[in-house]
Amino acid sequence: MASLYFMLGEYDKGNAIMKAVAKNSTEYLVWGDTLQKDQKRSVQNTLQQHLAILGSVLRACEIYGQMEVVDEYYPIYQTYAQR
Repeated sequence: MASLYFMLGEYDKGNAIMKAVAKNSTEYLVWGDTLQKDQKRSVQNTLQQHLAILGSVLRACEIYGQMEVVDEYYPIYQTYAQR
């Protein structure tokens, strides 16, 4: 949906959606850091999905030149992707 807003030139609406999705995925990743190893194993797939979602958000924002979202969330993505 955000990509459609970008295509229509409704960048504020698209960015609002992308920021909400990126924030949600980031919160899951940060939450995953608070878990012990045994607990983390049971939610590893979910954490990987949220990392992939965050990556997709960043790619879409980069394609449409919405660098504000990329600048804010890429360092977080990079931290978790390198693990």
